[in-house]
Amino acid sequence: MVKTLGVILVLLFLGLFAGIIWKATHKAPPPPVADVVMDLGIDPAAVRHMELDGNTLALTTDKDIVVIDVAERVRNLKTGVKKA
Repeated sequence: MVKTLGVILVLLFLGLFAGIIWKATHKAPPPPVADVVMDLGIDPAAVRHMELDGNTLALTTDKDIVVIDVAERVRNLKTGVKKA
């Protein structure tokens, strides 16, 4: 009885190690990255500066500052900048 339990225990450990090795060597391919296109109504040539902080992207253009939440894909703020 004790030998049978010992054999079962050894087989379970071998199965556990085999599963760990199989998982480590057979990684799933990463999902494809989806291209996100947002129409912000901004001329791409007018963009002067971009700054990313976490999930917030700030675009500085010739006339505006646009703040975008990248995770939610929402434009949070668009302000006009006075020209000097």
